[in-house]
Amino acid sequence: MQHHTNFKLHSQAKLLGPASLICLTFLLLCLSYPVVNTKTSALTVAPSNLQTNVPSGGSLSIALSQDTTLDITPQANGTFQATNNQLTVSSTHPTGYTLYLHTNDQTNSLVNTDTTKDTQITATKQDVLGANLTRNTWGYSLADNPNSATYDQLTYQPVPLTAHQITRTNLAHSTDQYNLVLGANIDTSLPAGQYANNLTISAIANPIYVTGLLDLVYMQDMTSTVCNNTVAYDGTDIKGQPGGEVSKQLIDSRDGKAYWVSKLADGNCWMTQNLALDLDSNKALTSANTDLNSKESWVPTNTVVSETLIFPSEINRTTDYSWNLGEYVLATPIRNVSCNSASTIDSTNTDPFNSVRPGQTIEQNCSDFVNVSKDDWQPTFDSSSAPEGTWSGTNYNSTTGKMEDYTYTGPLSVDKNNKTYDAHYLIGNFYQWNAAVASSGTNLTSIDAEQDANKLKDAPDSICPKGWKLPTTGRNTVTGLPFNRDDSFYKLLLTYEYPNNTTVTNDPIAYKAWYIDNGDAYTKILDGVLGSGNGIAQQNLTLEPMYLNRGGSVNVWTGSYRAANASGVFWSSTAYPIVSSIHDEVYGFRFNSINNIYPSELTYQIYGNPIRCLAR
Repeated sequence: MQHHTNFKLHSQAKLLGPASLICLTFLLLCLSYPVVNTKTSALTVAPSNLQTNVPSGGSLSIALSQDTTLDITPQANGTFQATNNQLTVSSTHPTGYTLYLHTNDQTNSLVNTDTTKDTQITATKQDVLGANLTRNTWGYSLADNPNSATYDQLTYQPVPLTAHQITRTNLAHSTDQYNLVLGANIDTSLPAGQYANNLTISAIANPIYVTGLLDLVYMQDMTSTVCNNTVAYDGTDIKGQPGGEVSKQLIDSRDGKAYWVSKLADGNCWMTQNLALDLDSNKALTSANTDLNSKESWVPTNTVVSETLIFPSEINRTTDYSWNLGEYVLATPIRNVSCNSASTIDSTNTDPFNSVRPGQTIEQNCSDFVNVSKDDWQPTFDSSSAPEGTWSGTNYNSTTGKMEDYTYTGPLSVDKNNKTYDAHYLIGNFYQWNAAVASSGTNLTSIDAEQDANKLKDAPDSICPKGWKLPTTGRNTVTGLPFNRDDSFYKLLLTYEYPNNTTVTNDPIAYKAWYIDNGDAYTKILDGVLGSGNGIAQQNLTLEPMYLNRGGSVNVWTGSYRAANASGVFWSSTAYPIVSSIHDEVYGFRFNSINNIYPSELTYQIYGNPIRCLAR
C-alpha cells in the first residue's frame, strides 16, 4: 500500500497600509482546522504592522511566481523532498528594503488538517542540510539559483514563530529574485494526510534617514544620539516637560517581539513595557544584538519556560533562571488587592500575597489577568484615551479560605467586547538578577559606596537589546535618600513631581522607603490628583506615560509567583556595598498598592523580577 503525504502552497498578496509595506501570506494546504493566530504585541507584531515613518516617493512591490504542490511518497528510512517558490521584489526606494518571515500560527510545525488526529511534522533545528533533516521535520531555505538536484545540499532553518529578518538590501533601485525553498523529510511512521501551517512574508522600506525614535524599526537601532535628537510631536524639547512624551513600538531583532518605548520627561528613552525575552540554554546571546560589553557572547545555563509555575531543585544567586508564565495582561492597573491563591503541598506558606503556586497557572488564580494568547486577542486597545470601566472577577480570600467575587471600577487595559488590550500591561518574563545582567555581576560589590555614588558598581552587561541597558540606582545609607543618578527610576519620578522624602535618618527600616504614604502629596498623585508646581505631575505610576506594572515577582522563599497586582519590582544594574549571604542583595525599584515607593530597595538576587530597559 502506497503511503502518501501531501503539501500544497497557495499565495495571496496583500497591501498593508502605505505602498512601502507589503505582505504575502502563504497557506500550506487548505486549512480545515481552526486557525489560532498569536496576536500578542510582545510576540507577533510584524514590521508591516508597526507605526512607521515611511519615506516619501518610490515604490515597493512583492510577488510570488506561482502556486505549488508538494507530494511526498515516504520510504521507511525517510524521503527528502523540497519545492521552490520564487519571490520577486521590486523597489525604487533610495535606501532599499528588508524581508521578514514568520508563522501566523502558535506553532511552526505542519499540523495534520484532520482535527481528529494530532500528528504533525515538526520544525527542523537551526542550520541543517536537507540531506541531514531528521525524519518528519521540515524547514525553509532562502537560496541563490538552486535547482532540484541540489535542494538536499541547501541549509534549512525552522520557520520563525515571530517576525524575523531573512534578508536586507540597501540598494537604491533594484528588482531582486529570491528562492524560498521548503523541504521536508518524511518516513512511513507518519499517517498519510495533509499537513499545514500559515506563513507570512513581508517587505518594508528602510528609512531614508533616522532623526529620532519615531524613525526606528528595531530596538537595536537605538543610540544615545537618536534618543537625544527625539523631540515632542510639536517639535519642542521633551526633557523636563511632562506631557510632551513620544512613543513607538520597536521590534527586538533577537526574537521578533515588539515593545512600546517612549522618550520620557527625564530625557531618557525607556521601555514602557516589560521585557519578554525567552532565554535559551541552547542559544547564545551576542554583543551584536544584546547589551554585552564585557564579552562577545553569553549562554544562560538555566531556563524555565512554562505557564505552570516550576521551581528548580537547585537555585541560588549564581544561577540564571528565568520564567515565562504566559502571555498575560493586567486588566485592572490600579486595583489595590492582590491576586491570592490557596496553599499547596509544595508551597505551604500562608502569606496572602502568594498569587500562584507550583503546578498552577496565573489563569487558575487571578481574574485580574487576561491570557491574550487565546481567543484572537489583539493589542489595539489604547488605555490612555479609554474611559474608566467596570471589571468583575473572583479572588481567593486567604482569611476565609474561599473564592470571593469582586467588582472593580477604574482604568482598564482591556476591552472584553472587542477582545483588544493595551500591550503596555503585558507582564513579560521574570529573571534572576544573574540572568538579567548576563552573569556579569557575580561577586560584584559597591565597596565604600554607602555615602559616595561615585563608588557604586554597576554590572557591565545585561540581557537588554543592544543599545539599551538596565537602570542604575543606589542610596546614601546615612541619609536614607537615593542618589540622584540620571538613569534611575528615582530621577524619573522626580521629573514627574513625585515628592521626595527628605527626612534624614539612619533608621534601617525607614531608609528603605523613599516615600511612605502619610495622607499627603504622594497619595494625592497616586489617587489621580495633579501635583503642584507646573500642575502636570502624572497620576499613577501604572498609568500613562510610565505604565509601570504591579506584576509581582517569582519568590523562591514562599514558593510562588507572589504579589500579582499588589507590587511591582524591577531590577537595576547596581550592586549593594556588602556581600552577606547566598542570596545577596542588589538595589532595585519597588512600589506597591499600599502607597509605598522604594526606589532604592535592597532586593534578593535569587528572586525573579521583570526588566525595564532604557537607552544607553
